[in-house]
Amino acid sequence: MSAIAQENEQLKTQINLPNITNISENLQSLTFTMDNTNVSVANGLRRTIYSDIQTVVFKCNPYKESLVNIEKNNTQLNNEVLKQRLECIPIHITDPKAPLDRLEVHIDEKNDSDTMKYITTKHFKVYDVNTKTYLSETQRETIFPANNFTKDYILFARLRPRISKDIPYEHIKITAKLIRSTSGKNGAYNVTSTCAYGPSVDVAKQDEMWKKKEEKLINDSVSQEEISLEKKSWYVHEGQRVVLKNSFDFIIETLGIYKNVYIVKEACSVINNKLKKIINNVENKAFTIKNSKSNIANAHDIILYNEDYTIGKIIEYVLYENYFRVGDLTYVGFIKEHPHDDYSIIRVAFPKQTTDNTELYKMIQDSCKILIKIYEKISNDIEL
Repeated sequence: MSAIAQENEQLKTQINLPNITNISENLQSLTFTMDNTNVSVANGLRRTIYSDIQTVVFKCNPYKESLVNIEKNNTQLNNEVLKQRLECIPIHITDPKAPLDRLEVHIDEKNDSDTMKYITTKHFKVYDVNTKTYLSETQRETIFPANNFTKDYILFARLRPRISKDIPYEHIKITAKLIRSTSGKNGAYNVTSTCAYGPSVDVAKQDEMWKKKEEKLINDSVSQEEISLEKKSWYVHEGQRVVLKNSFDFIIETLGIYKNVYIVKEACSVINNKLKKIINNVENKAFTIKNSKSNIANAHDIILYNEDYTIGKIIEYVLYENYFRVGDLTYVGFIKEHPHDDYSIIRVAFPKQTTDNTELYKMIQDSCKILIKIYEKISNDIEL
């Protein structure tokens, strides 16, 4: 028996580890196929990439927590619009140990000319509060680089020219501190422009189904031109429903701060850290299980604080496969009662009434260990 099979036997699981195939990167897009796994695993990866990858940001909202001080602004855009634009600007600091508390971004530009002045990230200056000096142009360029293709910088604001000496020139002056955050807290802090998956098309079955349809069209005396048009339409519409079971095609496109492969690996790491935290909470008896108030007999509610569908659905999947299918549980379900709740619930039911949660604690721990192996496999396989 292989080492993986032995460990699966110890963890009481028949769940297979996923396979990552067809890995390809073109320009800024990464594509790959994840098969031999449940949709909840794929969706958990996508949700984590969208909401839980830390990046360096401008903290502008809410007002009391804002780290951006707009000292002067008489442009067309009010302060709140400028803050919103500032939040969306990617900051290319990838070192997790970078001393952000030492850095400030200064913007101090005015237009006393007779032409429009465009303020871009090239005008952003990075200030070191310890040395009381500005970073060099080379260092600034690594933090706010130009676009790789257009060589342009991100437009932030426009300063209109003076139309009279009696009218003050437009002037913008901003001091901003940096902080790490995730797009789960603010959608402007995302690290990808594209992150999506869909079921893998079964090409062989697709061709087989089209041939049957084509034969019917020929028998109905449909012209070759009409058949050709119908074929194109069928393959991009109805034919897309012919899919492989438990196989998903991913596409990920970075905003440019992190490499695509790093983003996938970091997402797997984030998920595994959350699962390890649950295991530790169970071991330290800091985990909440309540008797369910539902009408389901012998039901218990597993409370997941500060977690939602991402972690809840993947744990539900393992509990279902390993315990519900063999009769150890009579019910497994996930619920988040209200979007604003800071907790979610996995509801399970046993065949017989029990007041001892020891068995349920072990089920949770073993499920988390299995999921850790799944995401470790994904992380290890996602190599170009």
